[in-house]
Amino acid sequence: MDKSRKAQAILELAVFGAILIMLLGVLVNYGLRYNFAQKAMISAFRKALAESAKKNEQDEEINNGQASYTLIQDKHIPNPANPFAVGSVGPAMSSASVVRTCRLHETADWKFTGEDQNPHPEELPKTIIQIQDHEPYYSYKTAAFREEQIQFQNDAEAAASPLDKYKEVYGDTNVWDDGNCVVDTTDTEEPTEPEVITCKVRVIDSCEGEIISYDACKRQCRLITDEDYCEKECNRDNIPGSEKQKNCSAICEQQMNTPWYCQETTEGKIVLDDIFAFANLYYTNNEVDESQRKPRAMGVQVAHQQQNETKNSLTKEEQGATITTIDKINWSDTTFRDLIYNDHISSSDPNQNGVAQPEINIMGTTSPDPTYHIPSTVGENVTLENCETKQ
Repeated sequence: MDKSRKAQAILELAVFGAILIMLLGVLVNYGLRYNFAQKAMISAFRKALAESAKKNEQDEEINNGQASYTLIQDKHIPNPANPFAVGSVGPAMSSASVVRTCRLHETADWKFTGEDQNPHPEELPKTIIQIQDHEPYYSYKTAAFREEQIQFQNDAEAAASPLDKYKEVYGDTNVWDDGNCVVDTTDTEEPTEPEVITCKVRVIDSCEGEIISYDACKRQCRLITDEDYCEKECNRDNIPGSEKQKNCSAICEQQMNTPWYCQETTEGKIVLDDIFAFANLYYTNNEVDESQRKPRAMGVQVAHQQQNETKNSLTKEEQGATITTIDKINWSDTTFRDLIYNDHISSSDPNQNGVAQPEINIMGTTSPDPTYHIPSTVGENVTLENCETKQ
C-alpha cells in the first residue's frame, strides 16, 4: 500500500510539476516582454527629447526643436524549462516624436526675402533609427527643398492663382514665392491681352526625403493631377456656415508643375511605383503575387533573418570517490534587418534635391554579402558545475 502511494505521488509530481514549469514560463515570458516594451517606449521618448534640444558649438539648436526617434532592442526571453535558460530572442520596438512648444509653428527656411536667403537643410525634419543602445544610429531626412519656376496669365477676374494650389498641395507654411506670383486685379478701361507672369516658388516636399510614405505621396500626386479629387479634399477644410470659404473649384483647376515622382513611365505607371518596387519581390507565373506583397514602407523592414549559433561542451573529472562535471554552453542569436531609403539627398548642395530620380538603397539586398545587413547580436556564456561524491 505504501509503495503504491509513493508511486502515485511521484506520478502526480511529474505531471503537475511539468504544468507548473509551463505556467512559470508563460508568466516569465509575458512579464519580461511587457517590461522590455515599456523600457523601450521610455527610452525612445527620452532620446527624442534629447535630440530635439541638441545644440552645436555655437549653442544653436540644430534640429529645429523637433525630433523623431525609432528604437529597436533585441531582448532575450529565457525558458525556465531549459537547464541553461536558453529561450528565444525577440524585438522590443517603440517610436516617439517631440516638437517643442516654442518651435511648434516653425519650418525649415529657404526664403526669398530677408538677410538670410540661404537654404537650411539642417532644419528639415528627420527621423533617427537605432538598433540596440550600444550601436550607432541612422539619421534620414523626411523632406527636402525644391525650387520651381511657374508661368500663368494675369487674369484680374481669376478667383485663384497657381500659388494657391501649391499651398493647397504642400501646405501654407511650406511654400514661399519671390513676390511676383500675384494676380494684378487693377481694372483697366481698355481691354488688353493678358500678361504672362513668371515667378519662382520654393517648397518643402515630404516626398523628396530620404524616407518617404507611399500613401502620402500617392495622395499628393492625385491632388496635383486629379482636379476632382483635389476639389473633394479641399472642401474638407470648408466649415459649413463659416464666412471663410475656399473656392476649391478655382484652386484645383490651376495648373502646376508635376514633380518627377508623379510623372508617368514608359510602362504607364508613375515613378513612385517604381521607387517602391522593392515590395514586389514575390512572383507567381511572372505576375506579382498580391498575397505575398511586402508592405510599401521604407525604413527598417518587418521581415528579418535570425541566425542562431550554440556551442556546448561537457568536462568530466574523477578523483578517487569524487566526480566533477562542468557543462558549458555558449550561444548567440544574430538578427539581420534590411533598411531601405532614398539615396539622393545632397547635404553639400540642397538645391539639387529631387533633380534626378533617386537610387533606392536596400541594405542587405544590394549585395550578397550579409555584412550589408544591419546585424544585432544577443548571447551569453553559461556554466553549470556539479560535484558528486561516491559513498
